[in-house]
Amino acid sequence: MYSIELKIKRKNLADEARDIRKEEKSAKARGDRAQVNSLHSHRIGVVRPAARSAHLAHAHLTGTSYHAVEGRAKTPPNYKEVARLVRKFSGLEEFTWEDVVIWADKPSPERKAA
Repeated sequence: MYSIELKIKRKNLADEARDIRKEEKSAKARGDRAQVNSLHSHRIGVVRPAARSAHLAHAHLTGTSYHAVEGRAKTPPNYKEVARLVRKFSGLEEFTWEDVVIWADKPSPERKAA
């Protein structure tokens, strides 16, 4: 199951991060540290997690394993946000964050069992 709306959301988030980096560079050239810090905080604290959640929702909807998408993530994803996006863009009303955890914990076919 694939959603063109989710594809657009992912592109918009990538564009937003790119635009913020450009503005950070301009603010840095002007010597406006407060603006640089504000933009950087927004990009890292808001845009990046949103992009990660959208990317994981897309992977789930296309049948890609979690481990193929995020090999060595240091922090767990926001399971509730991923589930919300899957519900929103797939129409699976009964999809919960527990379903995302099960998907994320499922061993990928590429990994060998220890």
